Amino acid sequence: MANYIGAKTAGVIANVDGGTIENATLDSTVTFPAGHILQVVQNASVASDTTTSSEFEDITNFSVDITPSSSANKIFVMVTGAVSNALVSSVNAQVDHQLIRVDSPTDAVLVSTTIISAESASGGLQAKGSLAMSHLETLSFWTSGSLTYKVQHKVNNTSSTGSLFQGKITVMEIEG
Repeated sequence: MANYIGAKTAGVIANVDGGTIENATLDSTVTFPAGHILQVVQNASVASDTTTSSEFEDITNFSVDITPSSSANKIFVMVTGAVSNALVSSVNAQVDHQLIRVDSPTDAVLVSTTIISAESASGGLQAKGSLAMSHLETLSFWTSGSLTYKVQHKVNNTSSTGSLFQGKITVMEIEG
C-alpha cells in the first residue's frame, strides 16, 4: 500500500514543517502548475548512422515514443548530435536533417535544417558540424495513444556520405 502524508481523505496537507518526505505517493487528483515537466523520455541508445541517400531516411536509434496524459499539455522536443560530410571533388555537398512527428496517414515535418553545406575543389576533405533542433507544440490534435518523434537525414549528392554521431533526442511533456 502507498504511503500518504496526512489523511488520505483530507486531500490537502495544511503544513509540512521541515524534514524529508520519503516513500510518498501523489494520487491522480494532484494538479501541477503550468510549465511543470510531467515526464521526460530519451532515446535508449546514442544514434549513429551514415547515408548516401538523396531522399530522407530514418536514422538508427533516433526516435522516441511518449504517451501524453492530456491534450491540454505541450510537448517539447530537443535533438542534438555531431554531423560530418565526406566532400567530393568540385561538388557542393550538404547534409539535411528533419524532425518528424509520426502521424497517419502523413508524417508531420516539425523542423528541417541544413547542417553542413560545403564545396571541395579537390575532394577527400570532410566537413563537420553540430546538429541542434528544438520544437514546442500544443497537443490539441492528440486524442489518445503514444506519439513518436524521429529524426531523418539525407545528402544532396549521392557521391558524398553524411554521418551522424552521438545523436540524442529528448522529449518532455509539459503541463499546459
